Amino acid sequence: MKQNVIFIVAGIVVTVISFLLDNIFSLLLVLPVLMFVTGKLVSSAAVLREKPGDNTEAYFWNVGYKTGGSMRSQETWEFANTYYGKLCVRWSMPMLVLSEGIMFLFQRYAWTLGILFAVQIVLFLSPILVVESAIDKRFDRQGNRREQ
Repeated sequence: MKQNVIFIVAGIVVTVISFLLDNIFSLLLVLPVLMFVTGKLVSSAAVLREKPGDNTEAYFWNVGYKTGGSMRSQETWEFANTYYGKLCVRWSMPMLVLSEGIMFLFQRYAWTLGILFAVQIVLFLSPILVVESAIDKRFDRQGNRREQ
């Protein structure tokens, strides 16, 4: 629950600051910062200690990378959360730098902000596909590690 509060507060703070500054450059900070915070929270020790099947009734209230593939076993749970967290942290800074750079170069065009937000949303969601693919390669349907 503590991680949820941190995530919500970080999102609210970044959003409020971006609207108060009334600057298109600060609007592009929202998704990269949320992606970085998500990566840090998901790969934290508190999330990794949680067991995937224990809190099925509180599915949406607990922080963690919770998909069908990640909740097969404790090993898939730890792998998925660690891998997803690393991807989010690694991808957040390049996403921030590229978005701000492109916005700086093309700020006179009205379409730039919309396209950058669309690209940021795709990049924000794309680690899910990468992690699910990695889970399918490394684990079978019961959550046991595949022989290499």
